[in-house]
Amino acid sequence: MVALVAVLVTGCSSGDRGEGGSGTASNGLEDLSAAQVLQDTAAALEAAESVHVSGTGAAGATPAEIDLRIQDGAGHGTITLEDARVEITRVDDVTYVKGDEDALGALGVQPDVHRLAANRWLKLGPQESSGLEGFSLDSFALQLTTNESQLEAEVEQTELDGDPVVVISRKDGSRLYVANTGPAYPLRAESQEADPGRIDFSDYGADVQITAPPIFVELGELVWLDAVTRLHTRIDEPFMASEINLTKAMMVALGSALGECSRELARIGSPTERLQP
Repeated sequence: MVALVAVLVTGCSSGDRGEGGSGTASNGLEDLSAAQVLQDTAAALEAAESVHVSGTGAAGATPAEIDLRIQDGAGHGTITLEDARVEITRVDDVTYVKGDEDALGALGVQPDVHRLAANRWLKLGPQESSGLEGFSLDSFALQLTTNESQLEAEVEQTELDGDPVVVISRKDGSRLYVANTGPAYPLRAESQEADPGRIDFSDYGADVQITAPPIFVELGELVWLDAVTRLHTRIDEPFMASEINLTKAMMVALGSALGECSRELARIGSPTERLQP
């Protein structure tokens, strides 16, 4: 997933900046070197209060799309790999995801919990969410400056959707369009690397309320609940017969079945604190 973000971001299409605009005095980027414009652009993106990031690309041979809003360190949106669509929310460094079984497989969730976790909001632990840490302004800003292809020396001035911009180009044909008025916000990036991609940065400064989903589960909770449910069914089975002849042998068998409950609960382990009640 981090690699996919890199593909898309080093690559982007434009939208409203939310600040600045045509008719405003130049911010002077046209007089700077390409390297300095790139650094100013990354700094402006890091300092932005909010932004809408959307675009298309590919992860290898797999078509990919991203649509994400970020504000004050929180983020919410979707990422689609071919037909697998994952909804992502990140608040206070905690990541929540929701998708069908195919989408969870694309995220790397272990196969044995796909059925249990499908179409639920999942709260991921630090290790489980390590591949999704690229969805932040800092990460996007870093990706803008990460490209092995050398920068062209010239900074070009032009217009994008009627607004003045400067364009930074690389030897491989990748281009980054930056606002030439107001903050040096990136507006469009077009990647021409092995996996071409394009992303829009728009709606800078828009007020977006991003909150954690009100109902969620953790993968460990799902696994524990599934194990307890299966145990419950197995322990109950001998007691569900339409007729039970309580011979000594039958009572010993029933007692053995009940005794298995404690052993199996010990093997399954304790639930999370949230499930303790």
